[in-house]
Amino acid sequence: IEELRQLLRAYDDMVQEQRRQGNRLIYLLKQYYPAALRLFCQPYRLIALAFLEKYPTPELGRALTLDDIRQFLREHRYSGRKIDVKAIEMYEELQAPAPTAGVQAGMVLHVQMLIPILRHIYNDRTELRKRIVHAFPGHPDAAWWQTIPGASNLTGARLLAWIGDDRERFPTANALQATAGTVPVTRRSGKSKTVEFRKGCSHKLRSAADDLARQSVKKSKWAREYYDAQLARGHGSARAYRALANRWLGIIWKLWQTRIAYDEKVHMANRLKSQPKAELQRAG
Repeated sequence: IEELRQLLRAYDDMVQEQRRQGNRLIYLLKQYYPAALRLFCQPYRLIALAFLEKYPTPELGRALTLDDIRQFLREHRYSGRKIDVKAIEMYEELQAPAPTAGVQAGMVLHVQMLIPILRHIYNDRTELRKRIVHAFPGHPDAAWWQTIPGASNLTGARLLAWIGDDRERFPTANALQATAGTVPVTRRSGKSKTVEFRKGCSHKLRSAADDLARQSVKKSKWAREYYDAQLARGHGSARAYRALANRWLGIIWKLWQTRIAYDEKVHMANRLKSQPKAELQRAG
């Protein structure tokens, strides 16, 4: 557990540093080379950094032919039809009219200085992720966590690290939910009652629970339906994910105490059984 926590702290530091340096890169490119921001989904990916290293100005980018772009993509593991589609997209972006700075030498130099920093951070983050994913299965609880949809690899490691393996640490599901900050704070004063967002919590566990919610909608039918239902009620995306994370933590706590593996079929069957009762309660 402690090894995972140390690795995850280092990983989170790398993520924050990548975001900080990446924002600097984005700011500079917006000033003089906005087309470069639209070529790849993230400007601090290795392929984006390689492109900026080779073609650091809009003039150099605009001078590229389709064949030049295809060759660059081949060198970075693009293949087949993907090359042609991506090459045309990039060519059109680079040729499109765009505002640019009259003086750009200092900004170009700044970008060139950021490239090796961002490449180093990217590689360190990748290495840390590998170490975390490698360490995670070594814990006896890892196999249990991996039965939860969306809790494999990095997300599962986060949950194991910040929840731990001491079953007595959280005496109730609500204790776990409150620690993760997924359940709101209810304040009463006389006849008034307010429900507020919980600020005091383990922010690392909150982040892990949010990761689980976001990953689970891709792998669990009921999670997707629950999330969509929250949106249909008028809640924003962040609140909908938080509500889903809260529901997951309730399920996790119960199974965690009994060490029973999660089974989607069993959970769906239980939801169907409880649905008529819930509908009767709403009717009442």
